[in-house]
Amino acid sequence: MVIASLVIAIPFATIRYSQLSQLVRILIRGLAIIVLILTLTDSPLEVAWPAADGFPDSPLFFRCGALIAITCATLGLWRPSLLLPGLIYYDLSRRVFADLTGVDLVATDYLNLLQIAEFALIGSLLTLFMFGRADTVGPAAKTTMANRLRPWLRSLSPSEGDRLRKISMDLIWSVAIGVHLSKYFWSGIIKLKMDWSPWTWIFHNETYLGVLLGLERGSPLLSSQFATQLFYGTLAYFVIVANIMVVTAQLSSPFSILRARYLLILAMFFEVFHIVVFFSIAALFWTWIGVNTIVVICCSRLREEDFTPAMKMTAFVSVFFALFLFDTPRLGWMDTRAVVSQYFTVETADGRSARVPTEYFMSPTSYTVGHAAMFVPPGHFPWTMSGTQSNLKSAREANACAQPKVSREQIVGPDLAAVKSLVRNTHALMTAYPFVKDAGLFYLFPQHMFSDPFYYQDFNNISLKDVVRYKYVVDSVCLSLKDGLLIRDVQNKSEYPIDVQQ
Repeated sequence: MVIASLVIAIPFATIRYSQLSQLVRILIRGLAIIVLILTLTDSPLEVAWPAADGFPDSPLFFRCGALIAITCATLGLWRPSLLLPGLIYYDLSRRVFADLTGVDLVATDYLNLLQIAEFALIGSLLTLFMFGRADTVGPAAKTTMANRLRPWLRSLSPSEGDRLRKISMDLIWSVAIGVHLSKYFWSGIIKLKMDWSPWTWIFHNETYLGVLLGLERGSPLLSSQFATQLFYGTLAYFVIVANIMVVTAQLSSPFSILRARYLLILAMFFEVFHIVVFFSIAALFWTWIGVNTIVVICCSRLREEDFTPAMKMTAFVSVFFALFLFDTPRLGWMDTRAVVSQYFTVETADGRSARVPTEYFMSPTSYTVGHAAMFVPPGHFPWTMSGTQSNLKSAREANACAQPKVSREQIVGPDLAAVKSLVRNTHALMTAYPFVKDAGLFYLFPQHMFSDPFYYQDFNNISLKDVVRYKYVVDSVCLSLKDGLLIRDVQNKSEYPIDVQQ
């Protein structure tokens, strides 16, 4: 499919960004930059991994595919059609990698973005094909093979062609904006539907408890007890105000389209919102931040008189119907302090041990590790994503640390064999390229789950040559905070050693 998309893209490679409308030009080029960063972030792991022990033999797809994708995505910054192979490869590489490793990869960060990019790109190319360029319309246009396929162009004047191209591309941009806003709107709806009461989430969700989860994951706040206590206390004091602000902003998404200035303000609010989320739960939605940045840039260039009623109506409708046509994340939950925490430790021959940062596993697998969506043995709390709950009764039970233990194994992601394979292959990869671990380069990759490198100094100081085993640890733990320090009340612990020295 990557080769096929390249074959399709090449005939359109003469099209430049200058031939696109301003808004679509900013949108596609901005998304191209994000996709290029995603591909560069994931490719080192996917390309090098096939050489690791136990990984199925599939170097051709990852190595050749990544080379084609990176090259095309880079050229796509100047020739929009060449972005298409990069979009196709990134989606396929995630799916193939998940199938081969048995590690489920969450699509929240990237799939909606890819679909927006594909829609805007293909729609713009089809628009240029349907309505031509300035030199391909009108009776005086040259007779070419492409023009023979579009006889209607001869009946258009250059000004009519320009007008139709701009109208069509502006509507394409409007759909893309509506699809982007849709994930916020439907996330707001999910919150309002909780317990079938519009007030449950607003008045009863203890959002500040997410800070405890962030500390468990490796939050940037770990380096400062004072900052941790201040952030936690402030969020706890203003929790209802914060909840009202979030829900109001999310539900107002369709109505922000009434004016370009409203849309600009909302996009900037979501930028700040994601930064707060990062410091709270240590989850960096950097791709969502990137798309909001694109929206801000577009709105700063969009004059109010150019934001036509047709564009507004198209974007408004798209917010509601994107749910049925695009992958639309809907995020809404009750934060709790009871978590099935899954993490890894490392042990050396001389008895040293350290907790392994999530980012060590690199993208795309670090997302699954950070979300603790892996094998859960019997005797632990009922697993939910990040310890969140979907109703008030379960949330209160979890916050009281009164959840009943599950007597069977919980299948929530990769099984134990896949987890062990993940660790051994990661170790083999890092051993083959020791400078990545020694220099802490894995911290520099933009990843969804953050690990504070200053907190993991013990791990940073361990040489892989001294490592004899890892441990996969599952804790049913109740979290709390005292004087800026995370308190872990472990209700049950399971450990699985994973030897890596022959």
